[in-house]
Amino acid sequence: MRQRETLRYDQTLFRDREVFEFTYMPDELHHRDAQIRELALLARPALRSGSPRNVVKLARQS
Repeated sequence: MRQRETLRYDQTLFRDREVFEFTYMPDELHHRDAQIRELALLARPALRSGSPRNVVKLARQS
């Protein structure tokens, strides 16, 4: 029977513990291009002194 490998006290399962911090912001958001474009489109009127669309309301309709 093979001995089961376990982590020692000085080892971790995670490569980068920082990603679990609330303030962590990744450099890229993979597979989110469509959502980012939609949010930019909804915010565009605010840049022209208009009212931005309600993102929460649209998310509920989807």
